[in-house]
Amino acid sequence: MRVYRGNVSRELKAFGVEVVNLLDNPAAAASVDLHWDYAAFGGRPPYRVFRRSAKPCVSTQHGARPFVFPVREYWSTTRDRIRGRFLIAHRRWVWGRLNKTDYQYIAVSHYTKREVMSVLGLPESHITVAQHGVDHELFVPAKGPPRREEPFLLHVSQFQLVKNVERIVAAYAKMPAPTRPRLRLIAPGFRPVPRLEGLAYGGKPVSDEELVRLYQTALAFVFPSLHEGFGMPLLEAMACGCPVITSNVTSCPEIAGQAAVLIDPRSVDEIAAAMERIAREESLRASLRERGLERVKQFSWRKSAEIHFQVFEKALRMKASRQRRQP
Repeated sequence: MRVYRGNVSRELKAFGVEVVNLLDNPAAAASVDLHWDYAAFGGRPPYRVFRRSAKPCVSTQHGARPFVFPVREYWSTTRDRIRGRFLIAHRRWVWGRLNKTDYQYIAVSHYTKREVMSVLGLPESHITVAQHGVDHELFVPAKGPPRREEPFLLHVSQFQLVKNVERIVAAYAKMPAPTRPRLRLIAPGFRPVPRLEGLAYGGKPVSDEELVRLYQTALAFVFPSLHEGFGMPLLEAMACGCPVITSNVTSCPEIAGQAAVLIDPRSVDEIAAAMERIAREESLRASLRERGLERVKQFSWRKSAEIHFQVFEKALRMKASRQRRQP
């Protein structure tokens, strides 16, 4: 969320828009022209201040994962699952009370647009898709042939059940041990299976610079997520010239296009077969690298910010029009 807000806010300056964080400066709420709720993830309704506001409001929707996922796959403990059921019920109640046509909505992918329309009942005419971008100055291919001391597959995520890390490890265990490359697993919060030969686990986040180096030198980025509203790591990996294995569900095919090996994320066998194939076939890696570098050119934060600006203008016009019609 920090990356999304920071990059869009920066690029909006080119359109004469200054973004003020009301969480840090609540007093500014009265002086702004428009309220933008940039973090409505998981079906969370817009902030209470927005629901009381007389200003035009725009809410970015990152998906409605809690509503569409089995509770046991979204929360890992019994306590969290019980709390989660109450949270979902409350969110349904609040969304049901909202006059949804009072807002304009930004969906971060076409998949997310369809999901929030179906689950939250948002009106299609009020939703605009603005896909994320990627930092093309930070995430770049290595200069010259990548130097690899030892071949490795890579997975990076902040551990959640939906990131499917356990199936990645299970799939890796199915690969023939004598010939499989290492698996670099960076997933803070995950507890790996002990003593699995070839698995290198990192339990702490890495810097942007280290992440770029890993993307540049990995045989492939393995990202078989069960659910993504967008899937920004896919863009980061492709921008660094890293071949990608990802899911054939939710937003992943939309973002990866033809530049990735798509698999059923619930099939350990398919994940294992894809990792084995991509590790074995240099021609496949070269093809995916070129397709990924071409694909990622379609995504930029400036393009995303321009669409945000258009939605903001639309919200302002609609608010002004309603005010003129009032007696």
